[in-house]
Amino acid sequence: MLAVKFGLSSLVHDKGDIHVRVMSDNTTVVSYISAMGGCKSTECNTLAKDIWSWAVAKNIWLSAAHIPGCDNIEADKLSRTFNMALEWKISESVFHRIVDCFSKPDIDLFASRLNTQLPTYVSWKPDPMAVHIDAFSINWSQCIFYAFPPFCIIS
Repeated sequence: MLAVKFGLSSLVHDKGDIHVRVMSDNTTVVSYISAMGGCKSTECNTLAKDIWSWAVAKNIWLSAAHIPGCDNIEADKLSRTFNMALEWKISESVFHRIVDCFSKPDIDLFASRLNTQLPTYVSWKPDPMAVHIDAFSINWSQCIFYAFPPFCIIS
């Protein structure tokens, strides 16, 4: 259910007046989205209500359908793959020493929700909490930034 919430807020955050069909291999997700909530799981009910409140505010109509896991191989693989080359970060104590020596940055330029050092960050791919996607596509001159790029970018 959390994957649906993050997926919607990443991929259709700037859309409205549309229909989105959620295809999931998780029957619980399909049930809770279709019924706009449920009573067996408080967590699933809360997430379903959050998703629907967000969608209603944007005039997005949601429907959900089940897709068998064997037909969902590509999406399933992407959701289960953790790319160590992209999710590195320096330790928080080292980060705080850097901040103490210089100043507190406004934005983390090469981050994800898993490794950001700051509340405001730029991600390399759609991320529901990122303020921008692709640090190389924005102007850095108007902010104090922190940059710890993935090793694959600098090698």
